[in-house]
Amino acid sequence: MAADKALIAGAAKVAGAKANLDYSITKAATELGSDIEEVIQLNLKNLQETDKANTDFQNEQYASVASSVPNTDDLNDTPFSGVVQTTVDSYVSQGNAFAAIARAGGQTFDHRVLNDPILKGKRKDMGTAIAAANHENDYITESRKNYLKNSKGRHIDPTSGDSILATSIYNSEFEWKKNEETGKYVYIVNSKEYSIADARAAMDKVSSPDISKSIFTSAQNNTKNAFKGATNNAQAEQTIKDFKRNLDPIIEVSGDVNQDNLRNAEMFYIGQNPGVSVGALRKHKNFITNEKYDEKKYAEFLSREIDNFLNNQKNQHYTPPEVVEEDVPEGDTPHFIAQVAMLDKITSKFNKYRVGEKPGIDYYLSQEFQEMLPEAFSYFKHKGKVQIQAKGGAKTEHTIDPSMSLEYNMNMLKPMLLSKKK
Repeated sequence: MAADKALIAGAAKVAGAKANLDYSITKAATELGSDIEEVIQLNLKNLQETDKANTDFQNEQYASVASSVPNTDDLNDTPFSGVVQTTVDSYVSQGNAFAAIARAGGQTFDHRVLNDPILKGKRKDMGTAIAAANHENDYITESRKNYLKNSKGRHIDPTSGDSILATSIYNSEFEWKKNEETGKYVYIVNSKEYSIADARAAMDKVSSPDISKSIFTSAQNNTKNAFKGATNNAQAEQTIKDFKRNLDPIIEVSGDVNQDNLRNAEMFYIGQNPGVSVGALRKHKNFITNEKYDEKKYAEFLSREIDNFLNNQKNQHYTPPEVVEEDVPEGDTPHFIAQVAMLDKITSKFNKYRVGEKPGIDYYLSQEFQEMLPEAFSYFKHKGKVQIQAKGGAKTEHTIDPSMSLEYNMNMLKPMLLSKKK
């Protein structure tokens, strides 16, 4: 019985000790688990704070990248936008790649962009592209305003290279790109490359003020004063010649077109006719041959218009001197007879040029022929043609016809000699 009690008591002690041990283990485990949880939570907090710091830092770098790109809104929907956007995208892509790997406490984008050679290069390319595009866009805008203000280039030939280039640029019908060989930006119009200087020169010409009215008014006033100041027929005729020298588009001797005078003549004409443009004038059916613009017909028309203008000015403003009747001896004067004899001598001196035969144009172009002419004549040669002009008389010029005989050409000069009565 006692043994049983002892056994029971022993068992009770063992059970108690075991219970105490279990409690101690459980307590220790509980306390250890609490410490681990605290460490885990602390580490998690640190990780979250670090991640937030990195995220905030990266966002700041992304913002720095975006804010470093200049405003290009004015270039939207223009031919410049493609090249500009390409350089912007390349720069932003490089900057964002850096921002994506940036960590709090590390290099900022602002520092990186000053020191990273690749990023610096892309930033320079972007800045150059934007600056060049903005300069050209502003230049085009201002030039287009002047073009519209100055009668839309009514005084410019619309088929000229400058006009086609300028109006294509005004209408945004061009490509803008960098020439890889020169590194400079260029315009491409109708598959042809133009430098910035060439394009600006064309725009300057087409947008220039229309001074055609001033040209006509100046000619009107100057001819008026010149004819009023003329005291004899010779001076009046000389006035006509002087003004035709810079206005008549047809070269008198050769019949060719003088390009400088052609431009002056059409400016004169549209100045006289404000409702007419050079483009409309050149397209008139009278100047179209085989569906093409005929410059010779156009020049001849302007030449006639100038002749009519000068003759009208002469009739309106020139007062011929009074003719005083004088007793004139019958027959020719010695001076007139001497001049005729000089012409006859030209025919008779050269036996090889017998009457009725035709000396070649080389003879008329020679110094020998020129020196044998009477002093009453002026001698002109141009592009294989010879014209003799009289310094006075009713008929004032004769163009040598080498297809006719020497005698014929000399006889054509005789009526041009000074009057028999002088």
